[in-house]
Amino acid sequence: MTETKVILVADPKKVPWDKKKLKVEDGVRLVHCDGAFDALDELVSDGASAIISTTSLPDMSGFQLCAFIKTSLGLMSLPVGLVHCDDEDSEIRGAFWSTAAMPDEIVGQAEVSGDEESLGVLIANLVGLSNDMGWNPENASGYFDDPLNSRDVLKSYGNLVDDLLTARLVTGVIRMLSVAAQSKLEFLESFFRLTGALAPADAIGVVLNGASPWAVLKVSDRVNVTESDTIRDSVLQELSFAGDLEFTLSAGEENKGKDSIESFEVFPLYSQEGLLGALIIGTCDGDGFEPALLRFYEGLGNDLATIYGLLASREKVSVLEKQATYSASADSLTGLYNLEFLIGFLQQQLLFSFRQRLPVGLAIVDIDGLADINQEHGTDIGDFVLTSVANRLLNITRSSDLVARYSGDEFAVVLPNTDGDGARVLAEKVRTAIEGHSFSPDGSSAGPKVTVSIGCAMFNMEDLNPETILRDAKVALQKAKENGPNSISLDGTGEQG
Repeated sequence: MTETKVILVADPKKVPWDKKKLKVEDGVRLVHCDGAFDALDELVSDGASAIISTTSLPDMSGFQLCAFIKTSLGLMSLPVGLVHCDDEDSEIRGAFWSTAAMPDEIVGQAEVSGDEESLGVLIANLVGLSNDMGWNPENASGYFDDPLNSRDVLKSYGNLVDDLLTARLVTGVIRMLSVAAQSKLEFLESFFRLTGALAPADAIGVVLNGASPWAVLKVSDRVNVTESDTIRDSVLQELSFAGDLEFTLSAGEENKGKDSIESFEVFPLYSQEGLLGALIIGTCDGDGFEPALLRFYEGLGNDLATIYGLLASREKVSVLEKQATYSASADSLTGLYNLEFLIGFLQQQLLFSFRQRLPVGLAIVDIDGLADINQEHGTDIGDFVLTSVANRLLNITRSSDLVARYSGDEFAVVLPNTDGDGARVLAEKVRTAIEGHSFSPDGSSAGPKVTVSIGCAMFNMEDLNPETILRDAKVALQKAKENGPNSISLDGTGEQG
């Protein structure tokens, strides 16, 4: 049977229980310590399932011992019980710390003095709690860099203060980063500036599993930048993301490093919804990380939850705002821009082209006989024709062109830096592409025969009103339709297919 270890801590001059008469369950081993530092050293050296301490100790109070454990990352799940001593100091401290120290159980000294069975019950309760909470005694292993000793109080306090100051430093960094968490860029600039000044490492990275997961890894000038691929692959293996990870490497312009990353640490951070993000550090030193630096980044990684949550929320809001903006400017059926957006874009394009003295073309594409198609084949087929024509237009036009739904059966194409000949070429390409396309949803030959008429107009440098070029294109379209279906017209000159 696995042995369960419990540490009992008491002032050797005021032990309220008889060590020889303690009654504990089989498989429980008691280790007696004469002070708080001895207990902490025993804990990190050999682990323990629980600690019971009197509130009066020679080096620090039991309240302080309990509060330190309960506020330390890696130790806070360890069950701690307190025996409240009947002395003046404990009474003064106990008014506040009996709850603020967060003991799992607290009993009066009278309850255990001369009654070893009561202490045995307390031990059994804490051991049971340890099992229920899944506390692993090995979690405390190596928590302190140097040994602690209740007889060498000054040195032990120095080691403890180092740990507490690290925690305060982390808190200060988190506070400054919280102010900078208004945007991804601002946060990253502040994060790398602060960590580079306080705790430089050969590789430092931030990972956020937001709406679009991303990671930014910054490496020092000594690092061979190809080493970032190793870290990226390891992060992808260790963590699960909601989507494809956007991985960015940040290195100095003069980086000519040749050293490899010998070791790196990933500190993942989880919320109730799953992986929130992670912190990454790497070093080129074969001896690994300095323990103090490792503890700083471990604490920083664990405390980034609020900031990561804020960044993730802001990214969600940004995505929703973009979706809302697009929805307000898009046609619900085809997904193309709507008339309102078209006019605004056209106005800006005309102004830009006027300043640069560049031509602008506009084509209006009309589906011939769409009403007849709806009547003969049904509106579902009519809608299929509309979306298919929209997709063909997007495939044919350039990325710099803008395609919009102008009206029920008409589309408009804005052609920046395009003269009359270019507009005519585009119109003919659209006309022939639509004429030769099969508009059958199931790929059969039973679909409707679809053609388009196209009217093109050019920007008049003397008139910046977008309504003018739209009117001219409509006049050209009317000329094309007068020539029969499947025709194009540029400034009143008609061509029939």
